[in-house]
Amino acid sequence: MNRITGPARLPSTLGRLTLAGALLLGPLAGAQTTPAAPPRPAPVTTPAAATLRLNAPVGTSLQLALVTESRVAFGTPEVTAAPGKQVTPAALKAAQAQYAKLGREGVPAQRTTAKMFVKVAGRAADGTTTLITSMVQSVPGLSRSMTMRITQKIAPNGQLSGLSLDSDDPQVNRVLAGMNAGQMADLIRDSGGDLSGAYGLPLQAGAGQQKSVTIDLKGLFQGMFSMLGPEAARALGGVQATPVTTTTTTRYAGLNAQGLHVFNVASQSGGFRMSLGGQGDLPLMVMELGGMGSAGTVSYRADGLPGPMTQQTTVRMAMTMQEDNALVKIPMTVTTTLTAQTR
Repeated sequence: MNRITGPARLPSTLGRLTLAGALLLGPLAGAQTTPAAPPRPAPVTTPAAATLRLNAPVGTSLQLALVTESRVAFGTPEVTAAPGKQVTPAALKAAQAQYAKLGREGVPAQRTTAKMFVKVAGRAADGTTTLITSMVQSVPGLSRSMTMRITQKIAPNGQLSGLSLDSDDPQVNRVLAGMNAGQMADLIRDSGGDLSGAYGLPLQAGAGQQKSVTIDLKGLFQGMFSMLGPEAARALGGVQATPVTTTTTTRYAGLNAQGLHVFNVASQSGGFRMSLGGQGDLPLMVMELGGMGSAGTVSYRADGLPGPMTQQTTVRMAMTMQEDNALVKIPMTVTTTLTAQTR
């Protein structure tokens, strides 16, 4: 039986696409409330709380330095015979010991860096602002770094429109070109950029909102695989995946010592299951997500442009892979810490 040196990998294009999630400090669709006209004579009223708005002058830009650190902790592996295959108890026991040793050895912590650029590109007469967010990051398997850009329009009340995503990588752009607006938004959410933000939310301690989004992962993956060409579509088109729902809560915490508006952001995702292969020459791979949670803070300048942020995400999952005549299931917990600092 071959030794596993790492989880089975999807095509490199999909790995590149997952970078989109880190590009976005995007807005929640928040509604700014207009008070009703008071009866006459008008009573004394409390002014409505100000909301976070993106009002930086057109042409304003900033740079953020991102550092991502990931650690993986392995649980006790399970080794069983693959359906329709026969494996002796002694072979199963030996394989169990082999993968248990691999889990104890672990993998080194991963640390990556990237540069994020944010620019106010335009503003319409109604105050809707065009924001372009770009990230430059090295990609495993590529000899050069790759740039991805998100363009979005943000109304004064925080409503998002005009979302587009593009890259300087032609292969990634070919995939993106075949996606509609809904599929592109799902891709960004699935990559970890849930369009979560604070534009349009009241700048009042404790104020905020909760938003839940359900993503059709099966449709998303099948759509991407079909755009990779006939060969990839035939090999990967049999993906099965259950929907996943993510709930994000954003609350205003106040001003920090630097005068930045700080929001606490927490997200929870339910479990889902994705399977691929198991027929023909493609070995079976199953990913089961037991749950995912993240918590952190994001900050914004008085003009609405983003400032430093921190986020820690914990994912409980299990990977099942077919190795020869055996199925190897490896539980793991992945902890990722993201920090962004202005340059």
